[in-house]
Parts: sequence; C-alpha cells; structure tokens
Amino acid sequence: MFRNPDSIARFGVGRNMVGAIRYWATGAGILEESSEGLEVTWLGNMLFGEDGTDPNLEEDASLWLLHWHLAGRTRLTSAYWIFNEFRGSFLKQDIVAALLKLAQERGWSRVASTTVDRDLQCLLRTYIGGRGSSEAGESILAELGLIRPIDKHRSRLSRGRKPNLPDSVFLCFASTSSGVNSPKVKNTMSFENTAYAPGSPGRVFLLDEDDIVDRLERLEQTSAGEFVWSETAGLRQIIRKQIRSKDKQRAILHDALSMGGKKRGRMTDPIFITPRFRRSVRIDTDYASPVALEGFHCPASFQAAVTFMASHIADTEQGAFTWTGPYGGGKIESCTCARLLVRGTEAGSRACCFSLWRSCCLCTEKALCHISRPDGMCCLW
Repeated sequence: MFRNPDSIARFGVGRNMVGAIRYWATGAGILEESSEGLEVTWLGNMLFGEDGTDPNLEEDASLWLLHWHLAGRTRLTSAYWIFNEFRGSFLKQDIVAALLKLAQERGWSRVASTTVDRDLQCLLRTYIGGRGSSEAGESILAELGLIRPIDKHRSRLSRGRKPNLPDSVFLCFASTSSGVNSPKVKNTMSFENTAYAPGSPGRVFLLDEDDIVDRLERLEQTSAGEFVWSETAGLRQIIRKQIRSKDKQRAILHDALSMGGKKRGRMTDPIFITPRFRRSVRIDTDYASPVALEGFHCPASFQAAVTFMASHIADTEQGAFTWTGPYGGGKIESCTCARLLVRGTEAGSRACCFSLWRSCCLCTEKALCHISRPDGMCCLW
C-alpha cells in the first residue's frame, strides 16, 4: 500500500509523508510487518476496525494505548530510552549525547548526531506540542501531559497520578510486561518490577508509587479474578490465579473501552435538538413565556449590564437603554429575562431568578420596587 505509485494520491500527501505515516503507524502498534507485508494488528482492529472502539481517537484510553506501544517497546529507541532509562529534567543535548553513546556501545553504524537531534526534536513535539498554541493542538499525545517544558531549553518527565489512565489499560500492560506473561511463564511479579523495571507501567506511564498501589488494590476486580494483589509477610507482589490467553485479555480490554465510550458518547453519535432550539427566541412572541429561558445561560456581561441599568434607574430614574452585542450573544434572551423579571408571572419571575445571580435580582428589585405587577406582587417573587 505505502510503496505503490498511487499511494501519494490515495493518502493525499507527499512521498515523505507517506513514509512517515507508515513509520508511526508501525511504531504505534497499528500496523506490523510480516512475511506477507504489512498487516493490521489487534490494536489497529480494536480502535479503527469496522466496529472500532474509538476511530476518531477521542478517548484518553486510546492515547494511552498508543503511547505504550511507542514508549514501551524497544522499536523506537528515543522514546523507549527517555521513558524507561531516564528520570527528572533534561536538556535536549543531554539526551542526544546519551543516545549517541548508546549507539556506540551497541555498535550501531550510520548514527549521526544531526539524525538523533531531529528524531528527539520530533519526539518532544509529539509529547509537548508545537511552539505555538495552534500547533500544540495538533499533537494528540501532548494531552497526556507526560513531558512538560520548564523553559526554552529544559523539559521534565511528569511523574505522578494519572486520573485519566483507565485501570483496564494499566492491567493489560502490567500483566504483559516483564513478569507474569513473559516467555518463561511466572505466576508472580514483584511491586518493584511493576513500578520501576524498564517496560513496566510505572516507567512507561510515569506513575508514582501511591497511584500504582491504588490500582493494584483494585486489581482483582479489574481483572475479574485473574490477578490478585498480595502484601503477605512484607512481600508486595502480583499473583496470578487464573491463566487466560492474550485474546481473552484483549477481549476484556475491548469490552472495557467500549463501555467507556458508550457512557461518554462519541463525535459520531446522532444529536437530537429540542424543538424550541430549532428557531431563535423572538421578543414579540416569547416575551411572556418562561419556557423560552429553559437552558439559558446568563453570561456575566449581562449580569453586569442589568445591575448597571438597575442602579442607573434608581439614581436617575432614566428608563431608556440600548443593548448591542454580537450575533448569537443572547440579547433577545436577556431582554426576555428582564421583561419576565419585571412584568411576568410568578413562574416567569422564578425562572429568571434561577438564571440570574442573587445580587443582580436584589439590585433590580430595589430599583424597580415602585412598579406594580399584574398579580399584585413586587417585581420579584
């Protein structure tokens, strides 16, 4: 697909960008190389397949999954090294020097400092964002907040609690990292391996000990009894009670992510509009209807305008004002609210009081208390 002559037209990008798409899709675990070429992985099918859980990458869980495959495997040296072999704050030059030293120790050929510098610069922009605020929104992994800039030259790894990391994602990789599901099957994994070993959730997700312990205490419930957390005799470790295949574990993860998406809704879900929102509020037909204010959010600017008008009326008895503002700013709704507040029914006045601040209502009542209402009440209920 990526090497076909028509790949440029198919993706609508240049030749270099086609290669970049292949590189990052493979690095993020969406595609994998096989003897027959590129194939879609279980993660690619789960997220972007026909019944994908998150085809638009709206969920935090999807971003954590992509991050794991980028930084939890040795395929991408820069990402793996930063998250698994480095701690604290750093200068980009420090990382470049360390990676060049690593390449020399491993005997890797054709590793130039400029290549490493550009690779690291790309990686940092992936997790921090661009130089401007508009560019930062283009990097979806920047939303995870794993690497934060300190100043123009220095950045730091943000270790701590990750409230938006689902337990199901933590479990998936806590059980597949160097421990209970390694080639030599083990039934236990120590807390230290879970928190500090290269490729562990603690290192890749930058979790602190308190967050890890809290998640491990929920482990039996999260894994449906497959794993339990034990602190017997001073030994903190994960114990496997059942043996499940990787397909079963991935099915559990798929179900958990699907349920999370259904609870929050998705961009592709249909939107149902309440009938009253199908037309604008009209001051000539809705001036006496409390229904017109249902769901109305009264902005602070209107609160200030009403308070100013009420104070001006109380001081000067002037009663003519002009309201100006942008289209859709709520001018008509605000006028309807003010009219109901002064001359509406008790239900209409009550609806206004729910929309306005109490101080605004009291100020208006003080300024307009001489006005008689149709029901004989003061201007406020």
